[in-house]
Amino acid sequence: MAFTIPRVSVGTAGRLGKISRLGWLVIAGSVVLLLGYNSCTTYVRPGEAGVKQSKFGKGIEPTIYGVGLHYVGVGETMHRFPNATVLYRIVDPLRVIQTIGLGRLFEDAAVIPRSAQDLRRALGELDAEDFYKGTKRMEKAHDAKVALAAELKDKGIEVVDVYVRRYIYDSRYQQAIEQRKIQDQTVYKNEAEAKAATAAALKNKIVAEGAAAVQVELSRGDAEMKKLEAQADLYRRQRAADGDLLVKLAEAQGTELENQALRGVGSENMVGLRMADALKNTKVIVLPTDGESGMNPLDLRALLRRFDVGVKP
Repeated sequence: MAFTIPRVSVGTAGRLGKISRLGWLVIAGSVVLLLGYNSCTTYVRPGEAGVKQSKFGKGIEPTIYGVGLHYVGVGETMHRFPNATVLYRIVDPLRVIQTIGLGRLFEDAAVIPRSAQDLRRALGELDAEDFYKGTKRMEKAHDAKVALAAELKDKGIEVVDVYVRRYIYDSRYQQAIEQRKIQDQTVYKNEAEAKAATAAALKNKIVAEGAAAVQVELSRGDAEMKKLEAQADLYRRQRAADGDLLVKLAEAQGTELENQALRGVGSENMVGLRMADALKNTKVIVLPTDGESGMNPLDLRALLRRFDVGVKP
């Protein structure tokens, strides 16, 4: 008996094979990328700082890595350190087991999440600039300790202290803070310069007003002095004129009295006495007025000839 077996050809078998091989390549590539991602990167979680160590000569690198995903090459290791430390002790193990659970669950379920929450809440109240002030950070760390101690007390855990260590800003946030501080300082500088200019203008105004007031007072003083000098000169002239008038009146009255006396009885004797007073200490020479040796004061030619003064005939 012969069986005829029909030949069946499936046209899509080659395509399925090709797609399967492509899928395997994609899967293999994804696995390689995933393994490379896990082995060549390290994620620094919030609240941690990273330090990279190279096993081939470089040793510990000085760069401190903040929160985020960082590349770690072959032969390098990223060590992560917490930025905050919580000191605590278990005072009631039974309460811890009853409220939280067995093992290290009290750390993962209570201490770590509660600490992070309280620290974020307390430190979140600070401004960016306040993080640079140690006293502000210590106050907020104390507030976080008080809040954390109150939350863990009922669970049998006593919080001893909370320390905030190195804090690292994101580089972009740090740059934004610095830029804002520069802008703030620029604003403060401009305000200070404006206030200084206003104060200088006010000072110049006061100085100018004072100088003008001084000039006004000096001018007023000069005018008052000239007025007083004019009044004094007028008074002096008036008094001098009054004195001269009195003297003239007295002299006129004296002359009038003398004239009256000369016109009265015995005036001849008075005139003689006056003439005698006028001729007092006078030498009298008696000269002849006629003859050859006579001297006539009215004959000028004879006088010139007598004194040998040449006279034309």
